[in-house]
Amino acid sequence: MTREPLTILGFAAALLIGAVLWSSTPETLPVHWGLNGQPDRYGTRLEGLFALPAVLLLAALMTRVMQRFSESGARNATILRTARLSLALLALLLQLRLLLNADVPRSATLGLGLTFLLIGNVLGKAEPDARLERAPTWTDERRRAWYVAARRSAHRLFALGALLLLAGLFTPQAWLVPWVSPVGLIALVLVFAVWTAVEHRALRPAR
Repeated sequence: MTREPLTILGFAAALLIGAVLWSSTPETLPVHWGLNGQPDRYGTRLEGLFALPAVLLLAALMTRVMQRFSESGARNATILRTARLSLALLALLLQLRLLLNADVPRSATLGLGLTFLLIGNVLGKAEPDARLERAPTWTDERRRAWYVAARRSAHRLFALGALLLLAGLFTPQAWLVPWVSPVGLIALVLVFAVWTAVEHRALRPAR
């Protein structure tokens, strides 16, 4: 089965879970959690059951528009399809948390880990913006540097996803919040982002 049917099924299942839980859900429920993992804001039943799936669905639709109407989006269709699938699975996982009454930090950590893992698996296939290739400064050396940097970024994102999945599965609750999420997550993302930016500059050939 290709990614798109799975994406549709994932979002449909997430919305269906919200509908199934509607009658048994209180009028107000937690919709935001603080650094200690405890709820710090409550919202309506509609917000609690459907806000996150709706936001993730909107993000998925935006990637579809990008793929349809952008030359760069069309060139990177595989990555955008995988991004949509990861958003659908994240929506489904967060809704299953409500169904199973699982704790939020662990579910969110697992969801982000799965998202990074899936996107990292295909990020190495990223194609450069067509406008770059049409620029006079674009050379075979620059093309090779682009693909090297893309593959290394993919490996790092995949590794980050794997670390988050392992942390979500095996880290004790006392360590999970706040040391894994959000402190550890933010620190790792910053390190990976700086590492990638420095590497891109190092691989960039001299003009």
